[in-house]
Amino acid sequence: GDNTNVGAMWGAKRSGTTWTQQGNKKVGTGASGAARQGTSIAVNATGSTGLVGGPVDASNKGAAWIFVAPTSSLVSPDYDERSGETASVAGFVLSQNVPNPATDRTTIAFTLPEACSAEWQITDITGRVVFVLQREYPAGENTEQFDIAGYSGQFWYTLKTPFGVKTRNMTVIK
Repeated sequence: GDNTNVGAMWGAKRSGTTWTQQGNKKVGTGASGAARQGTSIAVNATGSTGLVGGPVDASNKGAAWIFVAPTSSLVSPDYDERSGETASVAGFVLSQNVPNPATDRTTIAFTLPEACSAEWQITDITGRVVFVLQREYPAGENTEQFDIAGYSGQFWYTLKTPFGVKTRNMTVIK
């Protein structure tokens, strides 16, 4: 309802249980009348791109606007999904597990800027740790396979390195 129902979108970042607005409000250009931008939204998995709907634009024809966050604000593609924190070292990448959803086994690709010791932690949605693995990895692209047979539901996988900590979610089905 912002600006007499033209509408708008605001980006936010979560740290623990606290949300903080990031940047200024976003208003799509070319709206016709009181579009009611923000009535519906969709955000990609990394939080870097948002699709904002305005169902009342142009006398109820409706419209949608795409907003892409610059890498310096909101979240970047390489981030911790639970805290919204970005990595501080370039070259540290944690990819989405494959397949996702997974059943018996899943593979996770990651890139390290230098050889190091790293720790994996998989937790369920209640925060209960279900798996921990610590290994030495070489610099560059790596993969790790996890046996997840017997598990089902939503999980978080975290990779802790000297270059930062990154977390992503995965779905496991039976």
